[in-house]
Amino acid sequence: MPRHRRRPQSARMRTPLFFDSQSWLVGLAVCTLVSFLLFGGGPNSAGLRVGIMLAMGAACILAFGSLGGLRRLRQLPLLETLCWAALVAVPLLQLIPLPPGVWTSLPGRGTETQILTLADQASAWLPITLNRAATLSALAMTLALGGILLAGITLPEKGVRHLLVAVVACVALSFIIGAIQLSSSGRLLTFYPTSHKGLLLGFFSNRNHQALLIAISILVAGYLISTSRVPPRQRLALFGFYAFVALAGAFGTASRMGLALCIAASFAAPFLFLGANMARKTYLVAGGGGLVVVLGGLATLSGTAGRALDRYGDVGGDYRWTIWERSIDLIGDYFPFGTGLGSFSDVYQKYERLEWLLPNYVNDAHNDYIQLVIEAGVPGLILLLLVLAVLVRAAMFAVSKDDIRRPDQAGLAKLGIAIILLILAHSVVDYPLRRPAIAVVFTFALALIFRQYRRNGTGPHKVPDPTMA
Repeated sequence: MPRHRRRPQSARMRTPLFFDSQSWLVGLAVCTLVSFLLFGGGPNSAGLRVGIMLAMGAACILAFGSLGGLRRLRQLPLLETLCWAALVAVPLLQLIPLPPGVWTSLPGRGTETQILTLADQASAWLPITLNRAATLSALAMTLALGGILLAGITLPEKGVRHLLVAVVACVALSFIIGAIQLSSSGRLLTFYPTSHKGLLLGFFSNRNHQALLIAISILVAGYLISTSRVPPRQRLALFGFYAFVALAGAFGTASRMGLALCIAASFAAPFLFLGANMARKTYLVAGGGGLVVVLGGLATLSGTAGRALDRYGDVGGDYRWTIWERSIDLIGDYFPFGTGLGSFSDVYQKYERLEWLLPNYVNDAHNDYIQLVIEAGVPGLILLLLVLAVLVRAAMFAVSKDDIRRPDQAGLAKLGIAIILLILAHSVVDYPLRRPAIAVVFTFALALIFRQYRRNGTGPHKVPDPTMA
């Protein structure tokens, strides 16, 4: 009769009660990312959903910071260190109170100075920002997003993969929500008051941001498929299926820029991750072009999808052009220190003439670059240049012939670059980074780039096993 060997007592004592510490860490990071994706698609007004995001981000900071994440940030090369430090420093500096002699000398403070004088508050110390609550909210959200940055550079590749799967899963869930929104003309499961009611919004209040997340998910799906156990011959077909579903969802948003980015991501992902040879590339271009034609034909049968195509013929009539023209005038009045992050709507209303008034409320400039210069001035430009420099450096390192990284590290770095490029392209016509759901993906993409560097910037991180901490 066979006898079963008993495990040593020491081995039984090492068995965790529920999950090992690495499982808990991955679960915490996934829950944090999902909370931002589900609750961060609307305005950043105080409430339960914002509290959940801040609490989850703080938990990630405590957990991963204590496991060496903060040390890893300090060990990054100088350029990358300046980049993440500037993300925190810009809103922080705008909240530091300044002496009245300094504050009143800042550009564009004439009206505020007169009001303070009439209220007998001319001797008060005030910060650069004209809306302290909005800038403080931006700082708090930036710090909370730091939890995802720490998780992204600390977790091993398997944990990062779980985070990427969570992104695709949230997008898939948003398709189900969006189908209900479309079928009910926006009467069901529309989570925010919005002028885009009746379109495929998912968990967002803005159709353009939903379409951008769909485009990002196409890139993520391409990476996941390329590193999966699916046979190589079937990977292109599987990716094509997901891209088809994603493009159909993009049509449901009726977002012009979002649809264009989805098409760009559908063509870019195979070249970046699937390793197609020239014959497959030719087939992909032909098949992708045919797919666009088929979708265009189907769009004529659908009112919502047809609206997306019709909007390409009305680019000149978009009100964005007017907002940009009027917003550029604000740059000169507040340059070089800016008005403070989150203060655009207050400043714009002060300059708004009676003949400019519309039923719709102008909450943002619909161009993150213009709004960044208005709100952050020269520090905002420096931050933008640092982000671009990080992308250029990462791209040069990705194509380096003497690249000694493992394929998964190189693939994650390329994925991070591609995601940020999509977000930066969309920022030309909208304000995606003003929504935590997109900001968290941007932060995660930065982490994918940062994790490839050592202290000297010439090699990969050696990621420790968190279970050993």
